Amino acid sequence: MNNSNAITNIRVIATLFIVFYHCCCPYTTWTTWGGYCVGNPINDILYWFTLDCVYDCMLPTFFILSGMVYFGRKECYADRIPAIWKKVDRLLIPFAIMVCVNLAFGVGNPAGGHLWFLKVLFGYFVISLLLYNIKEKWLLLLSICMHLIYMASLKNGLLSQMPEEVWRGLRYYLYFVIGHYANVYYNLLHRNTKAKLVVILVAVLTLIFNNKIYTQFIYSLAFNAFLICFISNEQCHSNLWRSLNTNSFAIYLLHHPFILVLFTTPFFQYLYFTNAVFSISLMFILSLSVSWLISIGLHRIGFRYF
Repeated sequence: MNNSNAITNIRVIATLFIVFYHCCCPYTTWTTWGGYCVGNPINDILYWFTLDCVYDCMLPTFFILSGMVYFGRKECYADRIPAIWKKVDRLLIPFAIMVCVNLAFGVGNPAGGHLWFLKVLFGYFVISLLLYNIKEKWLLLLSICMHLIYMASLKNGLLSQMPEEVWRGLRYYLYFVIGHYANVYYNLLHRNTKAKLVVILVAVLTLIFNNKIYTQFIYSLAFNAFLICFISNEQCHSNLWRSLNTNSFAIYLLHHPFILVLFTTPFFQYLYFTNAVFSISLMFILSLSVSWLISIGLHRIGFRYF
């Protein structure tokens, strides 16, 4: 793989965006707390940035990165049964651990929230490994069919009748397979000026008209193509950056329950009512730093699941 440093850099940036997004949720997607900041211009800005600009883009980023790693090192997965068990170790055991953590802290649905990503990603690895000898173009066709089923179900109001893992599984496999083509066309996207201009144009136009199912999908692809175009493929020698990368998976897992616990306190509820900028900034710093420090501590004692 000639783009491993870019994958690292994008993963760190995406992790930071996810933490920031969850810190903004009381103003955007948490309907229980929908009264926060009503009538405040900051609310419109948060809605625009979090829901229009990044909401449907950052999780596809993680799926694309996972696909880039899988297809870029596909020969390492030739022995499929051991590979599947490794993914159980990497994804399902951390999922079970986080369910226990959420139960211990009384955090909403113990198996809900951002944890669905682990189950769906494990399913994609299983599908891809079972279809190991199938050419990527046929996997792309399969993933397009799955996405079309998702879009038709969304348009006809059928998603509520499906288990969450089913409709999410239908929706995101396309991004996982696109990871293969992100590898194939990485140099074109990253080094070709005309390609970069096309990506910027498509991203801007679809963001402006980001009110239809198909334009949202195209914008999500353009957004991630933009990251591939402009995020450096140079190795970052900053110890801070490397530590963020090493601990990014644990940060992703741990920050969300910590945010939920903090938000139940009267202090943060009052803060979110009175000062959006300060509350989000403080929540971001605390949730990122605490989950980061916990991860470092776990790694030092030999805990390997995060």
